[in-house]
Amino acid sequence: MTLPQVQRLQEYLRVYAIHPNPDYTSSVEYIVEQAKEMKLQYKITELSPKNPLIIITLPGTHPEEPSLALNSHMDVVPVYKENWTHDPFAADLAEVTGHGEVIYARGAQDMKSIGIAHLEAIRELQSESIQLRNTIHVIFAPDEEVGGAKGWELFSKTQEFRDLNIGLFLDEGLPNPDGTLRVFYGERAPWWIKFIFEGNTGHGLKFVENTAVEGLLNSADTLLKYRAEQKKKLDESEGKLTLGQVTTINLTMLKSGVQPNVVPGNVEAVFDIRISPNDDPDKVMAMVKKSAEENNAKLEFITFFPKPIITPIDSNPKWWQRFQSACQKHNYDFIPDIMPGTTDARFVRQSGVPALGISPFLNTPGLLHDHDEFIPVKEYLFAIKFYKNLIIELAQ
Repeated sequence: MTLPQVQRLQEYLRVYAIHPNPDYTSSVEYIVEQAKEMKLQYKITELSPKNPLIIITLPGTHPEEPSLALNSHMDVVPVYKENWTHDPFAADLAEVTGHGEVIYARGAQDMKSIGIAHLEAIRELQSESIQLRNTIHVIFAPDEEVGGAKGWELFSKTQEFRDLNIGLFLDEGLPNPDGTLRVFYGERAPWWIKFIFEGNTGHGLKFVENTAVEGLLNSADTLLKYRAEQKKKLDESEGKLTLGQVTTINLTMLKSGVQPNVVPGNVEAVFDIRISPNDDPDKVMAMVKKSAEENNAKLEFITFFPKPIITPIDSNPKWWQRFQSACQKHNYDFIPDIMPGTTDARFVRQSGVPALGISPFLNTPGLLHDHDEFIPVKEYLFAIKFYKNLIIELAQ
């Protein structure tokens, strides 16, 4: 018989909250149903049309003290169904060698399982009548997978957010294939920059001078040389550096040309740049702007977070020490790290609130945004236990 904790996760995974048109209505209905069943307070706020954010609250005995926030996002990325062995929205149970029973579904790792694990941890605390000193907010947000502009970017600037009085914000991390938890106290700053190169056009049989393509090649050469330097730094660190501690640059989109024998008058190229806290964002920006100026290119910033922001774990002893103590008490091995990707936590850190990213899935391959995304049932159940123990240590 399938455990009720697993059944509830399956039900949530079956909600079709996929971009570009995520079904937030059904997501909210399901989450609110859980809150009502658990007799928890809840509030829905919608700062951008059709992008609701849900706050479920378990009041503490000392509500005037800073709260603990547990965040997840409701939306998931698109799928290529033909590359899946199971329907990505059926949440099928199946056996996988080395992992036991797993749930196949889009969002199984990123990050619906974490949101439900938060609620299940609260459910267990309620069943044991455990009273907490600090208030707990379980938050379900929209829009994370496309940048968060209609979700946390807006909400983090509101008085409603400030009134939550959050002392520590917990968000997603990455699966941990080696059995050691990676705890992310910061993340790289995302820059998605479009270069629009302009140049001379003409017949493809000529040596047309000063073309847009030449501008592209020159700029790409500059940016990709910096990329190579960063990759070399990572490779030669012998494991002392992780991906989040270097800056990456990748050419991700190209648009140009009208027909084979016409030299294009313009080229559009998008570069995905992720700035590490170890690098100077002003230096990288100067390189980008100089390259654009020298090669007759205009710049458009599709996504731009000015600089990486970290939660200083050395100068924030209260929450970090309590977190460390909780992990040590329950024998959870962990390593502090910088998140290579981006999460909603960057907006919270920008507001001055300490934030950590954790996905407590041990011995689990990273399948975020991949085909056949799955979560081992035993690791999902461990996540519930992990959050329950963590909440007790942080909020009691």
